[in-house]
Formats: sequence, structure tokens, C-alpha cells
Amino acid sequence: MADRVPVCRPHQGPARFRQRTLEAGQSLRSVQWQLGMAWHTRTVKRFAEAEGPEDLFNGQWQNRRSVLDDYMSYLDDRWNECLTNGWKLWEEIVPLGYKGSYRRVRASCTRSAPHRDR
Repeated sequence: MADRVPVCRPHQGPARFRQRTLEAGQSLRSVQWQLGMAWHTRTVKRFAEAEGPEDLFNGQWQNRRSVLDDYMSYLDDRWNECLTNGWKLWEEIVPLGYKGSYRRVRASCTRSAPHRDR
């Protein structure tokens, strides 16, 4: 039996995962068993083929429009005028036709101090 290279967990980075396991000569099947992911062939293969973390983000929520998108320029202007209170911003955009929740506006405010790159 060949010497085993210690398995690097996939969450530690795809490049490191590939380097420590597959480039060291281990097979995908061997890596699956060592990670306890024997029935997750596609997941292990996805990590093995990823060049970087960006390659792993391909879920259903990527690049979807938000109900807030139409109001982002207004919110950015108000933010630049130093109005950073989510409740006040929500109260201002509701009369403009915004149908979304206060929580979404608040999350948008807290997620980005200098402001979002949308």
C-alpha cells in the first residue's frame, strides 16, 4: 500500500485541496473515502476541478435581481448624504413604490459601509 498524503479538507481551499490530494497521486475515489464522502462523487470532483473559491459559487441565487435593485441609486445618494438609518431609508422608498421589507433595506445598509458595488 502506497504512503498516504494527509487529506486536506475541501473547505481549506480548492487549490490546497488539489495540491495535497490529487496532485500527490491519490485517486478521486481514495479522497472520497478519506473525507467520508464516498457517495458524493460530484462534490469531490467539483472541488478537484475548481481553480479558486469563485468557481464553487454557482447556486441558484447567483446573479439574481433583488427587489431593491431599482432603488439602489436613490439609496446610494441618500447614503452619501450621510443618511444611514435603514428605517428612514425604508420610509423614503416605500412612497416611491418599493414593495419589499424593511429587513432587506437594513441588510443592504449594514452590509456595505462605503456602499455596494451593484
